[in-house]
Amino acid sequence: MISSKEAEFDVLGLRVKPTPDADEGKITTKEIVDLVNQEALKLKLKSPGLDNGKIAILLALEFARDKLSIERDFQESVLDLHASGQKIVELLEQVNPSSL
Repeated sequence: MISSKEAEFDVLGLRVKPTPDADEGKITTKEIVDLVNQEALKLKLKSPGLDNGKIAILLALEFARDKLSIERDFQESVLDLHASGQKIVELLEQVNPSSL
């Protein structure tokens, strides 16, 4: 069996041998490559005149937008949770100030 550390993959007609990161168990290199290839195919079908270089750039921009959106959503969720936690503490202090 070939480990993903040794595996080569085809991405937009190029053979690549990605270096897996420490979180390889959570999301495999193959899953990442499959996603990139699926999204590239969608772009090719939508705009058949695009060359692989333009497809790569459009994919990079799309993935960057998605990443930034996820990070912003996460940050907003953390801030909302923090504010909710603060409200709970305030309510508990009002109900029973001596126990806190």
